[in-house]
Amino acid sequence: MAEEAPPIVHGQRGDEDGDSGIGDIDSSSESDDTSVLSNAKDYVEENDRLYHADWIDGQYLLPKDEREQQRLNSQHGLLFDANRLHKAPLQRPLNVLDVGTGTGRWAIAFAEAYPSAAVTAVDISPDVMPTWTHPNCEFFVEDAENGLGMGNEEFDYVHVRLLHGFRHPTRFIKHAWEALLPGGYVEITEFEFPLQFHDPEKAKNSALRTWSTNVMKGSLGLGIDLTIASKILEMLQDRGFEDIEESISAWPIGAWPKQKGRKALGTLLQEYWLETLTAFAWRPLREMDWHKEETQCLLAKMRTEVCSQQIRASMHVRTFWARKP
Repeated sequence: MAEEAPPIVHGQRGDEDGDSGIGDIDSSSESDDTSVLSNAKDYVEENDRLYHADWIDGQYLLPKDEREQQRLNSQHGLLFDANRLHKAPLQRPLNVLDVGTGTGRWAIAFAEAYPSAAVTAVDISPDVMPTWTHPNCEFFVEDAENGLGMGNEEFDYVHVRLLHGFRHPTRFIKHAWEALLPGGYVEITEFEFPLQFHDPEKAKNSALRTWSTNVMKGSLGLGIDLTIASKILEMLQDRGFEDIEESISAWPIGAWPKQKGRKALGTLLQEYWLETLTAFAWRPLREMDWHKEETQCLLAKMRTEVCSQQIRASMHVRTFWARKP
């Protein structure tokens, strides 16, 4: 009989009893597919969505509700199809760190694929984490941007997606370096802003371009640089990483491509992008003093453009992997 996976205790690293002040999980009252919400005071409701309380201050841009969990799970599947579990040339990794784990799908999949590896998954918010996992995978509530939970020359591999959530990416790269054993790899997957338009003149006054421009400006006002993908290579070089490699792919926003395979990809991605562009819009546009009705109008126009294939746009997805000498 297979070993039964233990319930997750969302503690902090170093808390042997798992008591982080958040509260342990009563596994008898939760299903395998549910996540545990923290105290209600940690959340605010706006735009008919539930957000982390830090959303007001711009510390956390995206929602933290069931709809967002579904989007994150969809995102994992799409990135898994693009990158598999990893692109770095790993040789029997023993200790692995997944930063910003979200719903934990990648960490659990990696733990299953590498049963001899110990996988540590951290995220600043416990509510989206799963309640059950493999025995060789643990989840902790930590702020990795400040180095918490990242260890010191402890890991063979550090994995992170969507670094743009960090206000100090150079600091994070430093912490990743310190956390890695010599010979270990860091791998970073990032969306590249701004959106790419294949008919720039036609897209000049489009809702998609308005979204791209204003979400970048609003995020920058909150201290978040969404153009970080163009700077990761230099940051890795400056820190001293070697054997740096990169892959890049263009994800169409909608089913506008004519080539059969690309059109199928665009069709597959369409709902994901509509949900993602919506999730990203609210907090940055709020920073730009947009009213709720203005944002709703923009999102409606954007949906029309995507579904009608009026505007040919793509988001580039870039993955970097590098070795610590």
